[in-house]
Amino acid sequence: MPSMDSRPFPTHWWIPRSRRNLNRPEVAMLHQFRLSSVKARIVLACAIPVFGMILLSGYVLVSSLREAASMTALVRLTALAPTISALVHELQKERGTSAVLLGSGGDAASAARLSEQRRETDRHRTGFTAALDGFPVAQYGKVFAERVAAAGTALQGLDRTRAEVNARTIGMDALAASYGGAISSLLGVVARMAEHGQGHLTASVEAYNALLLAKERAGIERAMGGNGFSAGQFDPAVFRRFIELKGEQDAYLARFRDSADEGLRRALDRTLSGPAVEAVDRLRVIAAESPFVGGTQGVKGEQWFSAATDRINRMKIVEDDSVALVMSIATTNQAASLGRAAIVGGGIAVMLLVTALAALATVRGVVRPLGEVATGIRGLAAGNLDITVPDASGRDEISALGRALGVFKASAIEQRRMAEHERSDMAAREARARTVDDLIRRFEADSADMLRHVAAAAAELQGTSTGMSAIAEETSRQAIAVAAAAEQASANVQTVAAAGEELTVSIDEIARQINHSTAMTRDAAKAANGISARVAVLDRAAGDIGQVVGLITDIASRTNLLALNATIEAARAGDAGKGFAVVAVEVKSLANQTALATSQIARRIAEVQGATSETVAAIQGIGAAIRDINITVAAIAAAMEEQGAATREIVRSVGQASEGTREVSANIAGVNTASQDTGIAAGQVLSASGELARQSETMRLNVGEFLAGIRAA
Repeated sequence: MPSMDSRPFPTHWWIPRSRRNLNRPEVAMLHQFRLSSVKARIVLACAIPVFGMILLSGYVLVSSLREAASMTALVRLTALAPTISALVHELQKERGTSAVLLGSGGDAASAARLSEQRRETDRHRTGFTAALDGFPVAQYGKVFAERVAAAGTALQGLDRTRAEVNARTIGMDALAASYGGAISSLLGVVARMAEHGQGHLTASVEAYNALLLAKERAGIERAMGGNGFSAGQFDPAVFRRFIELKGEQDAYLARFRDSADEGLRRALDRTLSGPAVEAVDRLRVIAAESPFVGGTQGVKGEQWFSAATDRINRMKIVEDDSVALVMSIATTNQAASLGRAAIVGGGIAVMLLVTALAALATVRGVVRPLGEVATGIRGLAAGNLDITVPDASGRDEISALGRALGVFKASAIEQRRMAEHERSDMAAREARARTVDDLIRRFEADSADMLRHVAAAAAELQGTSTGMSAIAEETSRQAIAVAAAAEQASANVQTVAAAGEELTVSIDEIARQINHSTAMTRDAAKAANGISARVAVLDRAAGDIGQVVGLITDIASRTNLLALNATIEAARAGDAGKGFAVVAVEVKSLANQTALATSQIARRIAEVQGATSETVAAIQGIGAAIRDINITVAAIAAAMEEQGAATREIVRSVGQASEGTREVSANIAGVNTASQDTGIAAGQVLSASGELARQSETMRLNVGEFLAGIRAA
């Protein structure tokens, strides 16, 4: 029984035959995959999608962790915001108090109020410094660190500004710039929150920043107004800035309303209404009218400062509500991000566990039964019929393989029994057959050897005669064709010889004409050179004439001037000079005519000079062209001499070829006669060899029939 493992199985049957090259990387990899075990295939089939799910889940997990980290950073930054906001609020009040002091000229009440405000500001500045001690500034990037450093530098410069205020050596612009720089740096730190926000949180952070900026503009307005009201009138620069700040506040408050939620908008509307806000509006009107009425109508700086501070404190309430909302949203988002990360991580762990259990169950349920079936098949292939057939009671494919293995085992047992019976019958037949075969083999060998020699001789003789006949016929045909070709070649050679002689005559005539053309072009070149020289002389003569004409023109001009002088002198002489005046007028007329004529002559001479220059250029171009023609004609003459020599050599060679073709024609006639005699002899040999071949074939058939009858008996 043939082994089942010995039959080749196409491990890459699905690949087209033209592409079944195991040296290709992708085919080799797939081939290696098909040669791997079922267990390895199952593990690989499970590992690929699991790996993809792990990558996808890992991406989601990392995104959730990053979002959670961002929310954590935002929560930490938001917790710092109230400290910064409180410090900014106190700096704004100190700026306004300092402006009132400068405007009032340094009264004691303003100085005491400023001293108290500075102590409050220092308390909040110390709190801000303490909050930064444990704050991870580097975690928020280079820009945030630069903003924190700028805020620290600005706060350090606050003492110098205070000293200048005490000495009243600082103006309002410098005061606003000093406090404004520190406040702007602190607000820039808070603005960093917008870079960590998402969705509703971003809008809330933007609303909070807009409110901070609006409140900062209100603080500057308080300082500018305090200075103006304290002084009893507004400086033009302070007045202009005071009016601008109202518009900037309205713009930032409008941005706050666009970004804030409904609750904060209603809170702002409630805050910016009531007696305190109305008092600020009335004082704004008085300030706006001050340049036109000549003063602030008796309003003191303390009144304005108190009303503006009350309004800013009300805005601070909304600011605190806004930062509380940002903190609430950030904390909620942080908890949600951490929850999503935990859910994703748990899901990944559960997915891996379930996939591993499913793969393990599949391997145990498939690999073990397949191993039992494979063991049985290998036993049958080795001829072992005592194998154990696995359980085949199921309905799956592995049970079907077990049932098929049972059928294979039964078929193998039956085939072994029939093979043993067949071997006993074959033994008797083989004994008789061996005896008859020995007799037939000896007779067949002897007769076949004799007939083979006869047939070989006849075939060889027949082939030789056939070849001789064919050769004779082919020789005769070739001789006739060669004779005809020789005659045609002889005629062609004679024609070529005649044409060569005529070509030689033509080439000699062309050479003579070319030599004549060369002489003519040399003469033309000489003539062109002579003309060019004569035209150059004419050009120089025209130039000389132009110089003479210029001299005449100069003389006419001087004559005209002399005639004019003579006319003037004649007029002075009175009646005695009338005759001289007539002569002077005539001389002047002749001088004018001479100048007119010489100008026309000069113009004509200029035209002649231009035409002469063009003629010279044209003649030079003609000379150059004639020289080029002369060079070309010389080259043609040399080529024609070489062509004549070559043509004479061709005529000589053609004559020799004509003599050779005549000799070939004479020899071909003898070859044709010999080939005809050879053909007749070859035909006689072919007839005799054919008869011999027929006789040997008849004898072979008779012997074959005899041996067949013996074998049948």
